[in-house]
Parts: sequence; C-alpha cells; structure tokens
Amino acid sequence: MPTPTAPRRLAPFVLLQAASMIEVVGGSMLFILMPWLVLNITHSSTASGAMIALTSIPGLLLSPVLGSFIDRVGRRKVAMIAAILAAASNLLVPAIDATFGLNLFWIIALGIIRNGIGSAMPTSRKALLPDAARAGHINLERANSIHE
Repeated sequence: MPTPTAPRRLAPFVLLQAASMIEVVGGSMLFILMPWLVLNITHSSTASGAMIALTSIPGLLLSPVLGSFIDRVGRRKVAMIAAILAAASNLLVPAIDATFGLNLFWIIALGIIRNGIGSAMPTSRKALLPDAARAGHINLERANSIHE
C-alpha cells in the first residue's frame, strides 16, 4: 500500500512570490519618489544625491548581520514584522507632511528608517523560500529560479 503524501499546497509559494513582487514594486516607487521629493522641495540635485547616499547607509551596515538576526529571531516573524514596520514607515510620509510639512531632514530621516527596516524584508522572504517550495512540492532549484 503506498504511503500517503501531504497534499500539494501552492498558496504559501504563490503568496510569497506576490509579497516579493509587491515589495519590489513599492520599493522601486519609493526609490524614485524620495529623491524626486527632495528635488521638488530643495531644487537641488546635490541634495537629492546626498539623500540617496545617506539613506543607503543602514542597508550597508545591517546587511552583514541580518542573516544571523533572522536565523536567531525566526524567518517568518522577521518577514512579518519588517513588512508591517515598512508599511508604517511609508504611512509616516503623508502623516509628517500633513503635521509638520516635509523638508530635507524629514525625508532623510524617513528614508533611513525605511531602508533600515526594508533591508530585512528580502532576506527573510528568501529564507522562507525552502519552506514554501516544500509545501508546494516544488523542487528548490525551480522555486529559486521563479523567485529570482
């Protein structure tokens, strides 16, 4: 008698891919929006470039340690918390604009916060890939090629 196998569940893999696509599109939109806002407010391309450079620092500093942190805390927990915090930091842009008015300081501060949080999202989702592929009975090489 053949052994029963677990049912194939594609939902975790599909949802992981959807989350990745949404994050990439949203992150790309922010990457265009933030320097444009600085240029619009200051009329200085130098200030836009400085904003990009300054907001990149958290990602550069956190990248070497994120893998260990994600392994210690948990892939799923970090992915969910990072997504929630990133969404909250995105909502701060219109909230701060309505409350204080956006200026160069606020845009740089929000960019640093967003990039500090956002660095964990792709790493933690990538770490979830083997579990999602296993649930969908997809071999890891195929899942990785679809994910990339």
